[in-house]
Amino acid sequence: MGMASTSHSNGKDELINAQHQSSGRTKAGQEPGMKDVKGKSYLQALTGATNDLMSTTPPSPPSPSSLRLCSGLIEVETLRWLETSLIGLCKSACDPKTVATLIRNEGIKGISIRRVIGFHYLISFDDKSKFEEGQIDNWSWLEKWFCKIEIWTPNSGIKARRC
Repeated sequence: MGMASTSHSNGKDELINAQHQSSGRTKAGQEPGMKDVKGKSYLQALTGATNDLMSTTPPSPPSPSSLRLCSGLIEVETLRWLETSLIGLCKSACDPKTVATLIRNEGIKGISIRRVIGFHYLISFDDKSKFEEGQIDNWSWLEKWFCKIEIWTPNSGIKARRC
């Protein structure tokens, strides 16, 4: 009688294992290969890192081969317009319209802002006099929103990461 109950329970275990294998899950209900992810971050679970490696090092900077420069022919009218433009590195992640609105609320008018890439914005002036006025002040009134401001040149190369 003991033999019959043992074989009955073994058959039941085999049936349970077969059901779990057909569903792609293990007996514990986990995905195959997902060992003990409880208490780990998503990145740790993906990379298989242990909790001992909580202090992860930051990612390395992109290699020069992963950066690219866009090049092309610029029309004369556009070139004249760009000659009174700046490239600014914004201090925070904002929409160009938001940055333009904040600048206009300070009483600064006659400029338009367009996103180039990332935190880099093209700051263009409606007239050359406003551009020259800002140049005399060394763009100090823009330092509230931008940490780095440079005059646009045809050689202004803003490098972008490839996706």
